[in-house]
Amino acid sequence: MPLGFRSLSHGVVPFGFFNIASDLLILKDHFAFASEACGWFSSWATQVGTEAEFSEDVPMWVIDDFDAIGDLGGAIRGSDHRGLVGRSYELFPFPARRADFKQDPEGHRTRSAMMALLEEFAGDPRLIPVSISSTVRIGPYEFDPGSFAELVLYLWRGGMPGWRDDIRPPYVVEMMERIRASSAPAYQDQDQTP
Repeated sequence: MPLGFRSLSHGVVPFGFFNIASDLLILKDHFAFASEACGWFSSWATQVGTEAEFSEDVPMWVIDDFDAIGDLGGAIRGSDHRGLVGRSYELFPFPARRADFKQDPEGHRTRSAMMALLEEFAGDPRLIPVSISSTVRIGPYEFDPGSFAELVLYLWRGGMPGWRDDIRPPYVVEMMERIRASSAPAYQDQDQTP
């Protein structure tokens, strides 16, 4: 489930997986698949080590209308299937057994269904500006190194429920290896990573 993370720009913002059957991530109103996001985090760790500042544009889906995002609590309860989040729970309901509440390391298998929902509620992806120096800015959201480290650790753990059977997707393992080797200022709080 998404958790609240402190940003420098917008106070606490939600970030994370919102359906255990999918690898789609939410950053407040921005969406990207975890494999792509982990790839970006890995790439930035390498790029920023060679420059004082690095910037690029990355494709993300943005949903400007709160109703089109949906209500996570209502979706989990099965009482509100509005928006992207609600429809995802209509397709992939919350598990009946609490023990089954674990993030699926093969969440990419539901990607075609999630892509259809993204097309319906967000349209085409937009190019979102990213900049990394002593902080990390993803679109309008800016994080200090400690908060950015928390985003990375969230992905490493598999969100709030953790990875099913403690199996991490290869893209998460690769991300962590590259981040640990980075000397970039924005990655220096990564020493708290496992």
